[in-house]
Amino acid sequence: MKRFSVFLLICLSFIFVCGFSMPKIKKGKPVLVLTTSPVITQATANVTENIFKVGDKVNFMFYYPEGFGDTVLRMTIYKLSDKTNTLGYETVRSRHLPVVLGDKYYYDYFVIHQPGIYQLQFVESRKPRRILVWARFKIV
Repeated sequence: MKRFSVFLLICLSFIFVCGFSMPKIKKGKPVLVLTTSPVITQATANVTENIFKVGDKVNFMFYYPEGFGDTVLRMTIYKLSDKTNTLGYETVRSRHLPVVLGDKYYYDYFVIHQPGIYQLQFVESRKPRRILVWARFKIV
C-alpha cells in the first residue's frame, strides 16, 4: 500500500509539473483599422500610416478575437496636446456602443473637424481600466 501511494504521488506531481510547464497558446491580438474607404479589405488593414484630412469620414473596424465580454463598449477619442491640464489628453468624443455578447467585430465611422494628433481607444464598460485596443492618428 505504501508503494502504491508513493507511485500515485509521483504520477500526480509529474502531471502537475507537465501541465504548468507547457507553453501557453497565444491568442490573436485585437486589431483596430482606420481608413477613409467604406469597405475594409486586407490591403486597407495593412496600412500603418493613419493621416486623414479635416472633415474626412474616418471608418474604423475593431476586431477582438476573444469575442466581446460585455454588451457595451466605450469608444473614446482623445486629442493629444501640451495645453491641457490632464496629462496632455483632452477628451473629444466618448460614446457607449451596444454590441452583442461574444461578437468579434464592430464597424462604424466618425468625423473630426479640427487638425491635431488623436487617439482612439476601446474599453469594456464593466472593466474601464483595461484598454482593449488603441490607435493614434493625425488630422491635417
